[in-house]
Order: sequence, then structure tokens, then C-alpha cells
Amino acid sequence: LPGESLADLGPRTDDSWSPANRALFNALFSNHVFEGGELVKTSRAEAYTFTDGVSEAVERSGNRAIDAKPTAPTSENTSSAME
Repeated sequence: LPGESLADLGPRTDDSWSPANRALFNALFSNHVFEGGELVKTSRAEAYTFTDGVSEAVERSGNRAIDAKPTAPTSENTSSAME
């Protein structure tokens, strides 16, 4: 909004960053006042929900189940650059 400050933006957008972090992540000074129409990064806090990983991967991809479990390093799946 024209004339809005970084400090005013937080409560209006329910931003979880402090005004100082909001300025930092947007490469602005903390006393910046917007002209209107600028794009701004904001953050949102949300509760973490545990899933088993495999069903989460299927839900995200919308495809068949895949083996999302990590495998132990073997000579077949490690890079020779590591030697």
C-alpha cells in the first residue's frame, strides 16, 4: 500500500518476521516506506505435522508409491570423486 512502512506491513500480512528481518530478507532499510505495488517477501509460521515420508512423497507427486527411504552408501551408489 502506498505510504506503508515495513513495520506496518507485518501485522497486516500476519508476517512472522520482525521488521528488521523483513528489511534484511527484502534488501531494504528498516525505515523503508513503500510507494505501492512493490513485491515483498514475507514469512508465515505454521505447525509442523509429521508424516511417514513415503505417503507424503506420493501425495506431493500424485503418482505411484516410491521408495523414499534413504539407502546406505555402497560402492555402487557413491561417487568416485569422494575417494
